[in-house]
Amino acid sequence: MSISSSYVICLLRYDPSDGAMYWKTRQSHQVNCPEMLDNWNRRYADKRAGSSNSDGYEVIRVGGNQFRTNRLVWELLHGPIPDGMQIDHVNGDRRDNRAANLRAVTITENNRNMRLSHRNTSGLHGVVFLHRYNRFQAHIVVDRKHIYLGYHKTLIDAAAARKSAEFRHGFHPNHGR
Repeated sequence: MSISSSYVICLLRYDPSDGAMYWKTRQSHQVNCPEMLDNWNRRYADKRAGSSNSDGYEVIRVGGNQFRTNRLVWELLHGPIPDGMQIDHVNGDRRDNRAANLRAVTITENNRNMRLSHRNTSGLHGVVFLHRYNRFQAHIVVDRKHIYLGYHKTLIDAAAARKSAEFRHGFHPNHGR
């Protein structure tokens, strides 16, 4: 059974101060088993809804379906998410669903506000140390094209080249945090 996000939203209350969704008290017409209604309300009503999934996003499960909280909050406040758009967390915290922290962006814009990969060894997006040359190499990917920004003696020089390129190509200031 497919459940719509608009139905899930009517089961929840949004608190703008912390960006969290809380379960509303359910009525008898909202449950499959009316004799379990009191038990459900005692256990869940007015409690925070959702948990973190394996990717770190807060999700809410209803009827075997899973909904990302950031998308539910966006739809509650702004209506349906436009086709081809994603909901980005501006500060990079996937559990921070305050309205000021959410924005609808394209895939490209979302990728320009990425956190640093856990596999990164230099501590900076697009900077790698090449032992062969004993230099840092900086590069950036823009519109699926790799742009090499040269070899640099120091990490600071490579970081400056990368940040300058990010600014020129419209990357979000939080990119690589």
